Amino acid sequence: MTEPIHTESGIIVSKDVTIRGQGADKTIVQAYAMLEDAPNGVFLVAEDITVTIRSLTIRHGNPHLDEDWQSGGGSLNRGTLTLENCVVSHNVANTGGGILTTGVLSDGPFSVLSSFSKIDYGRIYNGGPITLELSDTVFREPESIRKVAMLVRAFAQLGCQQLQINSLNADRLLEARCHPELHRDLIVRVWGWSGYFCELAPEYQEHILTRTIYSEA
Repeated sequence: MTEPIHTESGIIVSKDVTIRGQGADKTIVQAYAMLEDAPNGVFLVAEDITVTIRSLTIRHGNPHLDEDWQSGGGSLNRGTLTLENCVVSHNVANTGGGILTTGVLSDGPFSVLSSFSKIDYGRIYNGGPITLELSDTVFREPESIRKVAMLVRAFAQLGCQQLQINSLNADRLLEARCHPELHRDLIVRVWGWSGYFCELAPEYQEHILTRTIYSEA
């Protein structure tokens, strides 16, 4: 992509492709000029598709008009998505304002933190929270705990502002959904709030379960 700002909403990527910009500070792909007027998200990666997005900023996604696309303001990923040297900012959605993946997101947590560190936090009300889902197996060995500590240190050194690390067991969530009477005390983090898993509406349970299973993949 050579144009500095490309404005288009609801970009459905249905074939394997690499989308390359000139740099996150030089190439912007936005759903609309103003976030509040955006009719849809920015990118939707279809199932069984492999996509790489490189060196650009994804912004102003606001999926709310399409019943099949209510999550993932910057990108709703149903295939395999790799982000390289990208900034994902100023997107909103019911869930996954920046990115929501039900497929495979091929960038590790350090890459996510690096992308968030490029955001101008002076333009964001109440900061910019980052939520990472980690399997509870991560906290069972000293070496794994050390790596999580390194991740938190990198978060601070990069200049990011808010980090939320959640740890859950997918098998326990599945059991709680089938036998709620055995897991009345199971509390989960949804996004900006927490709640008892067994008291959540089915769509919220499904969202958390899918999100956690992905984090363990």
